[in-house]
Amino acid sequence: MECFKEGVAVVDENWKFISINDKGCEAIGLKREKVIGKDCAEIFPTCFKEEVLKRKNSIFNKKTTIKTGDGEMPVYMSVVPILEKGKLKGAVVYFRSVNECFDCIKKFKEREQIFKTIFDSVADGIFTINENWEITAFNNAAERITGYSKEEVLGIKCYKIFQSLDCQNTCPLKLVMEKRIAVTKREMVIRRKNGMRIPVLVSASFLKNENGKVIGCVEIFREIQDTKIIGITEKDGFDEIIGRSLKMRSIFEKIPVIANSDLNVLIEGETGTGKDLLARVIHRYSPRNRKPFITVSCPSIPDTLLESELFGYKKGAFTGAISDKPGKFEICNGGTIYLDEVGDIPLHLQVKLLRVIEEHEFEKLGDNSPIKVDVRIIAATNKNLEEEVKKGNFREDLYYRLNVLNIRLPPLRERKEDIPLLIEHLIDKLSKKRGKEVIGIEEKAMEILCSYEWPGNVRELQNVFEYIFVHINSRVIGVNCLPPYLRQRKREVKIGSLSKV
Repeated sequence: MECFKEGVAVVDENWKFISINDKGCEAIGLKREKVIGKDCAEIFPTCFKEEVLKRKNSIFNKKTTIKTGDGEMPVYMSVVPILEKGKLKGAVVYFRSVNECFDCIKKFKEREQIFKTIFDSVADGIFTINENWEITAFNNAAERITGYSKEEVLGIKCYKIFQSLDCQNTCPLKLVMEKRIAVTKREMVIRRKNGMRIPVLVSASFLKNENGKVIGCVEIFREIQDTKIIGITEKDGFDEIIGRSLKMRSIFEKIPVIANSDLNVLIEGETGTGKDLLARVIHRYSPRNRKPFITVSCPSIPDTLLESELFGYKKGAFTGAISDKPGKFEICNGGTIYLDEVGDIPLHLQVKLLRVIEEHEFEKLGDNSPIKVDVRIIAATNKNLEEEVKKGNFREDLYYRLNVLNIRLPPLRERKEDIPLLIEHLIDKLSKKRGKEVIGIEEKAMEILCSYEWPGNVRELQNVFEYIFVHINSRVIGVNCLPPYLRQRKREVKIGSLSKV
């Protein structure tokens, strides 16, 4: 009984003291030998004897008074009967000074205030949940990062607040609750109150009570900076260039430097990697952003028309030229011209393009008067232009004039860690565009998408989700929502492939 912090006494079936601990003796101001053998009522005038005899059940935390060497003392008392085959054989009496309880409450509140001060002073967002996934604590940094106040989130299930794709599949808190293991430095994307998606770095662990039982989880999260370049709106493309892979981060670091320069740029990459969108980003963040940005798709224009498209023509230059027409270079004066698939320009036009770069002038078809222009060229190609130079299909001098600054956009298969982030973005974008409430994707479907090689790159991924949003009738994307050619991969995907990604 000496291990108890409160007074503990034991009485027999006649309610006489047979034992009392040191804390109890100290509380009543009597030595143990003065207590043993006394009737309970002599020291505990109200020891709830009749109530316990009647109910044969415990009573807890009843406020009463006990006699001490100095008079009386208010206490909180609990009485637990000792029963043997239904007969009362005695009882255990627990008691603690009311003033001591008040002191404990005061100390607890002081400690609680210290904890709250620390909790709200850290820079990282912190929140806790109970076993029902309801938020039970939310610090100041969590309010700042998410845009929600404590009052708005307490008692609400965490996945309704954070609305992450991981909430449906690979939730770190779910892993903690089910596997009883901590999660550290996990990247995921959450949604702010204003709808903006933000990447965060998450660590999580479980909470235990004094008995060692898991009663919930705590999560710490912080914003990940510089994972995307925002601000370019494409009617038929993405609202953002998205990526958190090392290759994409390397590109994002180059963009401000390249944009602020006025040198020509060559963007290399496979079809569907987003070369046109990157060109627009460079123009938008350049000093020329108030001037025109004009795209010329070189392979889509017949060779016989490409020269007049680029440089314009005078009235009467050829049959059908009934009036003067400015070319793209003239229209784009002061701005940026984007030559998509520049490797398809025929050799005879490459000479004229080289002159524009070197002398900043050209002549229209049917006119000998040079036109001065100030145009920055961003060229893109899915070919290996060095090999095209060796084959004689592309001028070496033009190649070096275009390839002053170079960016290589990696294919999607080389940055598969970006696929979940791209999927998150597409679900968010197409949910708004199609008016469908899609909140996530099943883990098996995610595994299929992450294991696929994506020969069509981001454009193919976008087309897949356009297909999904035409056919989906549920809130979660499953394997059956995927196009048939991806559904067939279900048998090929091994369990655990997502974790490898």
